[in-house]
Amino acid sequence: MIKPLVSIVILSYNSRRYIEKCLDTVLRQNYPNIEILILINGSNDGSEEIIKSKYLRFKKIQIIEPLTNLWFSQGNNYAFTYAKGEYIMALNQDTVLRSNFVRLLVEAMEADPSLGSVTGKLLHYKFDIDSETKILDSTGIEMFKTRRVIDRGQWEVDSGQYDHDVDVFGASGAAALYRRKALEDVKIPKADGRHEYFDEDFVAYKEDVDLAWRLQLGGYKCRYIPQAVIFHGRN
Repeated sequence: MIKPLVSIVILSYNSRRYIEKCLDTVLRQNYPNIEILILINGSNDGSEEIIKSKYLRFKKIQIIEPLTNLWFSQGNNYAFTYAKGEYIMALNQDTVLRSNFVRLLVEAMEADPSLGSVTGKLLHYKFDIDSETKILDSTGIEMFKTRRVIDRGQWEVDSGQYDHDVDVFGASGAAALYRRKALEDVKIPKADGRHEYFDEDFVAYKEDVDLAWRLQLGGYKCRYIPQAVIFHGRN
C-alpha cells in the first residue's frame, strides 16, 4: 500500500548554523514518501551554497528561490503552492527530528479524518553546544477563555507530565503537520484572486494561532502526539 505523500516545507533564512542538522534528520525519517521543499528566504550567510552543494543530489529535495525574504507567513504560503502532498508540514530550520517523527504524525492523521493538524513534543535544542535538552518548547497551542494563548508546557522540565495523546487548540508553527484538505477548506480568499493559508497580516508570530482558530471553526481538531519528538532551537 502506497503511503500518502508528505510535503515538508522549510524556510531557510541565514540558516548556516542549523540547516545541515535539520536536513540530515529530515532525510533520515523512516516514513518513506516525503518531498522536501526548501525556500531560500533571502539568505546572505552562505547557507544557500551549503544547501545547493550538499543536498541538491537528493531527488526528494526541491529548492524554491523567490529572490527576497518573504518572512514566515508569506514564505510558507508561497512554498505551499509547490507542495504536492496530501499532508503538508511547516518545519522551522532550527529543528532536529527523531527518525519516527513524521511517521507517527501521519499515522495519527490517517487514523482520524476529523484531524486538521497534529503536533508532537517539542523540546529545546542548544545549537551552541550541539545538545538536546529536557526543557519543553511546546506540547501544542493552548487557548484560554481570556484569549490568552501559550505554548503548552513551555520552559517546563519534561518529566512525562504531557505523555498522553490529547486534543489541543492547535499546533506550533515550528513543526506542524496539516491535512491539505483542511488547509484548502479554511484558506483566506484575497481580492486579487490569490489565497492565504497563513494570514499574511501576521507576517511572523501568532500566524499559527490564527490558522489553528480557523481550523477549529472549520470543524477540524488538532491532536498532540507525545511519542513524536522533535527538538527546536527557538533562535
